[in-house]
Amino acid sequence: MAKFILGIDQSTHGTKAIIFDQNGKIVKRCDAAHRQIINHLGWIEHDAHEIYKNMRKAVKNVIEAASISERDISAIGLCNQRETIVAWDKKTQKAICNAIVWQCSRAESVCSHISEQASEVIQKNTGLPLSPYFSAAKIRWLYENNMDFQVSANAGTLCCGTIDSWLLYCMTEGQCFKSDVSNASRTQLLNIHSLSWDDMCCKIFGIQKEWLAQIHSSSDYFGETNFNGLFERKIPIFSMLGDSQAALFGEGCHNIGDTKVTCGTGASAMMNIGCHHTLNSPMLAISVGWAIDQQPIYVLEGNINYAGAALDWLIRDLGLIKSESEIDGYIQKSDKTDNVCFVPAFSGLGAPYWQPKAKAVLSGMTRKSGKPEIIRAAVESIAYQIADIVTEMHKVNMIHTKVLKCDGAPSRNQYMMQFLSNLLDASINVPKNDELSCIGAAYMAGIRAGIYDKNQLFSNQEYICYMPSADEQWRQKKLMMWHQAVKKCIL
Repeated sequence: MAKFILGIDQSTHGTKAIIFDQNGKIVKRCDAAHRQIINHLGWIEHDAHEIYKNMRKAVKNVIEAASISERDISAIGLCNQRETIVAWDKKTQKAICNAIVWQCSRAESVCSHISEQASEVIQKNTGLPLSPYFSAAKIRWLYENNMDFQVSANAGTLCCGTIDSWLLYCMTEGQCFKSDVSNASRTQLLNIHSLSWDDMCCKIFGIQKEWLAQIHSSSDYFGETNFNGLFERKIPIFSMLGDSQAALFGEGCHNIGDTKVTCGTGASAMMNIGCHHTLNSPMLAISVGWAIDQQPIYVLEGNINYAGAALDWLIRDLGLIKSESEIDGYIQKSDKTDNVCFVPAFSGLGAPYWQPKAKAVLSGMTRKSGKPEIIRAAVESIAYQIADIVTEMHKVNMIHTKVLKCDGAPSRNQYMMQFLSNLLDASINVPKNDELSCIGAAYMAGIRAGIYDKNQLFSNQEYICYMPSADEQWRQKKLMMWHQAVKKCIL
């Protein structure tokens, strides 16, 4: 009987369910989008119940589209948007409020009241610079501002976790409240030395460890599910990973120095730094890439708030284009001598600046600057932000990346990939298969289930390659223009 793996990728804008065959090839994919709930203050939320409902819908549809039975599925691998926080009550098994999305900076006030000394402790213990971007400040904000959260906390029935732990809780009908180290390492509450919840950080944020999930390796037995009666039999869940770490694993970045960028709504640049970490970078994060059999792999990471979301701004907010398919045409029409520069700091700037109060800037415009030039500047802004992070990685780790792997929808833009190659003076390799996050979670589950051989899986990956074609003078001129624009948005 054929053996299949079900991969689930729960991302910022929707949920994908993908069936992989016994050779690791994609059989079918189905998607379900969820609402982006944004209020007048710019707070960004998701309906946690809608997300789980959509997961069940995507899973049901992909099983039917693949013309297989759940009896043919050996295991499930799950990856998810990170830092987003869900709070729910054990008695009702219902979310207390909407999930606070990773992009949301409402918890800035929490961070502003934490002392510089405590901030240093947080970064030393967790590897993460203090920021409302991470989960801990969001949890504290809920405690201070949501009465239902306080009631559940006082009653001892509160569960609070990242999206993976919420989905697992739903999938197992309340039987399993677990998270993996890759997701836990993005909460700003995990001690990356002991891989357990950190007492001091929990105390600083005023968070009880009893509210938080059990921490497991990324490749583990997380429980079984029939998706609340969707299937007749239960299927084991053998992997859980944050989506960026899953993409690193899926890209085959298993060696020290291997680096990739995942571009989605935001972007994550990540470098494998091995099973030990001795680095100290105030501008970048040190996280756990994954752990297998209790052995962690650490990563150096920088995060961008607005990558694909900058392009979405062109479509939904400005109405300059109807879809991303129009972008290339406008870039070709644009005046390449025009120096319009766009910094998409709509919710502050992430790495390597960590400026939550920064505002978006469109600079360098002349009377001749128009729609094509603004669209091109938005595309270039993604490449500039990535280049800043990778350059910082070079300084910290003393490893100069000559080959950078890029995945995610924005990486399909040829102009942006060539522009990035020129900025970094490095080869950019874009995999022909762009479902790297889901691939990483599914492959890890399949290896754990004994369906896949790791060496065979990663030996046949195909890439579209971009080689640098600009000189140093061009590179320095462009970067100087960009950094001048960044200074304007921070002032």
